[in-house]
Amino acid sequence: MMEFSSFVGNGLKNILEDYTDDEIGILDLDFSIYWDGTNVDLDPQNPEKPLTGQECFVICHQITILNSMKEYVEAYVSHAFNTSVEGVFQEFKRGFFQVCDQDLVKLFRPRELQEVLVGKDFNDWARLKEVTVYEGEYNTTPLHPTIQMFWEVFDDLTEDQKKAFLWFVTGFERVPVLDLEKFKMKIKDQQVQGPPDQFYPKAHTCFSDLELPLYSTKEIMQTRLTEALSSNKIIFKDAGTELGRCLV
Repeated sequence: MMEFSSFVGNGLKNILEDYTDDEIGILDLDFSIYWDGTNVDLDPQNPEKPLTGQECFVICHQITILNSMKEYVEAYVSHAFNTSVEGVFQEFKRGFFQVCDQDLVKLFRPRELQEVLVGKDFNDWARLKEVTVYEGEYNTTPLHPTIQMFWEVFDDLTEDQKKAFLWFVTGFERVPVLDLEKFKMKIKDQQVQGPPDQFYPKAHTCFSDLELPLYSTKEIMQTRLTEALSSNKIIFKDAGTELGRCLV
């Protein structure tokens, strides 16, 4: 709940851990909440049941202690994550199983299914270098000086910047479940009209292509690349420079 709403999460946490019975009484809470523009009864059989620390009652000659604060928090969370989205979830479920075989899905553990659908977390950057291919002027043996300079700059990036680079070039932050064997990043020289140092790297995510200008120094390349990775814009043009990502 804290990730969903820190305000609500902290409020529920205070009810469970911080408030005394007297403080709960002052708040005058009951099992009715205001959710998504509607008054909701968390306990339809007894919607005005007050919220108290402990309530004692007799069932079958045994005294049962009911912590209604805990019951309230559990009912609140259940409504937020289950009841309130039941209709939407059922529609999602119906659509999901129209494209994914239900019997096949049952074969996967939750983590495995997540990897099949959205890919796997990736941090094997040495492997990325191994599967990268070079085209145009950069297709040389040994590696072209600009390519050597690029990998030096890349190695100096932070882990978050490297993941941002993966997103910049491919459009995703995770690798396909078939791993990099099915993925090839291509780097080629960028054809520019003017001094290369004025231009930013350009990526074509549909092909996992990176167009890299022939920068004159490592420092300029590092500046241009990190600026490109930190930009939230798809296309940016200013004073003869260009920063771009092709999404089609």
